Amino acid sequence: MSEAPEARSELAGAASARGPGIPARSERDPETRFDGCSTVQLDWEIIHKRCGQGCPAPCEGSSRLAPAEEHRDTQKTWQAFSDALAYSVQLAGTTLIFVLLGLWLDNSIGTRPLFTVALGLLAVVGQAISAYYRYMAEVARDEKGRPWTRNPNR
Repeated sequence: MSEAPEARSELAGAASARGPGIPARSERDPETRFDGCSTVQLDWEIIHKRCGQGCPAPCEGSSRLAPAEEHRDTQKTWQAFSDALAYSVQLAGTTLIFVLLGLWLDNSIGTRPLFTVALGLLAVVGQAISAYYRYMAEVARDEKGRPWTRNPNR
């Protein structure tokens, strides 16, 4: 079966639209991208191997490729980011709510800056006190059982 002359001219037009030197898809090597650059083949079998089957360091009882210490460190880092975001939203949100409440009270009563400033300062001072006690509780929890916190008179 031969192609019609119109089909041949369409194929020739498509080849010229690709540009010079770029082969048609069927002529390309499977490791070559659409723009003619070669790609690096990843060895997915090595990446997904379990411990004992090519794992660089044996992980006792674990089927993960990454050691457990790295996972814990990453988890602690993301937990710290999460805590910091929660505290910052709490600080900004509480202050904003108190300032907006002060603005509403000032507009209702007619004392323009009084309640806005007072409630804004109250929110900032309250958040500072809360952060101090939260920090002291965290330090006490982290230092519990450490040698410098033990009572020497026991």
